[in-house]
Amino acid sequence: MLVVLVACAPRLAGHALADEQHDREEIEQLLGRRARAIRTGDMKALFKVYTGSPSEVREHVAGDWSAVFRNHRRLQYDSTVRAVGVRGDRALAREWHRLTAETLQSTSVELGVGGADFALVRLPAGWRLSVLRWETPDLRSDVVGCLAGLNEKDETGVLHLVAELRGGQWRPDRYTWWTGAVGWAPPPKRSPDAVRGELLERLETVAEEQYALGKPGWVHVFVQKNGSFWRAAGGTWYDTEKPEQRWPVSEGDVRALRAEAEHDLGDPAAHVRLSDGLQKMGLFAEAVAELEKAMALDPGAVSAETLAAARARLADDPLVQAHRQVRFENALDVGADHPLGLLSALQQHARSEPTNPEVAAALGIELARIAADQEAAQQLRLARSLSRGQPRSETLSLLMDALTQAVDTTPLKPPAAIRSRLFTLRFTPGEEGVLRLMAALERAQHVIYAEFRMPLGGTEVLLFSDQSAFQKYTRAVRGEAVSEITSAYAIGDQIVTYSQPETDDLSAVAHELGHLAARRLTKGQVLPTWFDEGLACCIQGGYWGYEARVQEARLRGQLLTYAQLEAWDLNNDNSLLAYSEVNHLVEFLSRKQGWAAIQALLGKVGEGLSFEQAFGSITGLSPQDFYGVWLREAFAATGAKGAGQ
Repeated sequence: MLVVLVACAPRLAGHALADEQHDREEIEQLLGRRARAIRTGDMKALFKVYTGSPSEVREHVAGDWSAVFRNHRRLQYDSTVRAVGVRGDRALAREWHRLTAETLQSTSVELGVGGADFALVRLPAGWRLSVLRWETPDLRSDVVGCLAGLNEKDETGVLHLVAELRGGQWRPDRYTWWTGAVGWAPPPKRSPDAVRGELLERLETVAEEQYALGKPGWVHVFVQKNGSFWRAAGGTWYDTEKPEQRWPVSEGDVRALRAEAEHDLGDPAAHVRLSDGLQKMGLFAEAVAELEKAMALDPGAVSAETLAAARARLADDPLVQAHRQVRFENALDVGADHPLGLLSALQQHARSEPTNPEVAAALGIELARIAADQEAAQQLRLARSLSRGQPRSETLSLLMDALTQAVDTTPLKPPAAIRSRLFTLRFTPGEEGVLRLMAALERAQHVIYAEFRMPLGGTEVLLFSDQSAFQKYTRAVRGEAVSEITSAYAIGDQIVTYSQPETDDLSAVAHELGHLAARRLTKGQVLPTWFDEGLACCIQGGYWGYEARVQEARLRGQLLTYAQLEAWDLNNDNSLLAYSEVNHLVEFLSRKQGWAAIQALLGKVGEGLSFEQAFGSITGLSPQDFYGVWLREAFAATGAKGAGQ
């Protein structure tokens, strides 16, 4: 009997392979019938590929497709079945699809592109789809969706998309629209499909370069629109934005689990293992989906308690948090002192008081802030004409001086400009550093909105091509050059910097934006330098190498004392440590008290309290005593020695 079984084993394996191939072919045919029903708008045919209660199927199918069929014609549904996994009478199928159509007004539109996993059940009549379906994260589909939404815009502009790489998947996070151009003239006229194909190819190239790094992080992708044409402008990469965040599982481990689940789509245990890894990396929405897939293959593969525990963490998923943050930022909008808001009010004021030189000068200042240089110069001429022969008030003198400086220094500024809701960025056409700077600004403003929860005003940012032009402008507006080691500074509502391709790092600009944000909360009241710099370092994403530098100084007993930090008398020997130490100290304060407490502290300074009074009202300690707490608690695990207080 044993010999017979062994001899039959290859034949049994052959039958299993044949059955598996037959199942795959039947499932592919079923999904093909679904695609044909979508292309023809045949709701009855679409119902026939599903199983379940009539009301459930009707709700699912009609909910997805009724409006599409009613409002479009000439639907084209291109799809490819990429994987099929079978377990007994249950299966999963992974499909990639692209849906295009014409509106009733004969406009071609793209309604969707991306991937989805479908759950299937074998019935006596053959395989049928259940109503369970899971969309897969797809960077390309989100980009295409953004482009479709922005394609109606007439102006030239740049789509700035931010996507996170974590757990072997790209997850689109947020996007910004910049009006203007960063270069790249429109290509020769081609079909929309050819333009889209080139765009997606370029985006995938950017994505793959970062994916190969093998660690979590964010990519900032830029796509320029010239007329009706889009062109990928490039991308830039940031490591995980919170360096202190470490997951109990590596990026490589989760990628391996994902590859295992994709290799055998029909193995419920592989989906459970992937879900466990995703939860450890904080990706709760996808983790829940993997548990549901395991249950679709084997209802007993996951307990109700396990699924409920995973679902309870859905609010902590990064995509959920990102969408919540974007809604918050949109609701918060911009400050009342934003140039566009002020422009509207001043233009209305100018119509009611056309002979008021103060209004004319104030309007010119706001026009200069958004790079409307000719209009600003015109307002200066008007203000001078209106004030000629009249005594100048102190207010008018200040306004005229500010506008005169803005107009007189315009020839020294970089000639090109691009503008988002929060920034007017001036640069030299062809400057490679402009994309990195756009990424740094977006990243910093997102942190400010998320942590400070306050609206920003408009900020003019000047990016010079080299240090010589940077210093020439600096001498014109400040009366003297800045230190040779200074790469950026803030003056008023303006940030000035220059391109440094050898470092490929423009976090200094984000640092300066942090100073401006703090200044807004304190209403211009001065903070101690150590706290102001530590706060700006946190906003920029962390001073370079600060954690390791502080730990090493702690081990050597060489940390700067509180008195040294308070004096802030730096030299080449201690400046790196000083910035690193105050970064670590303010970050420790944020972990102890929360960013809301830091916001409240700055607000109290703006209300007139001294920094020491405001700090004590929030922490119950003096700044020096809190420094002692930092020494004791932040390094308790190291057992190392430190500096005296």
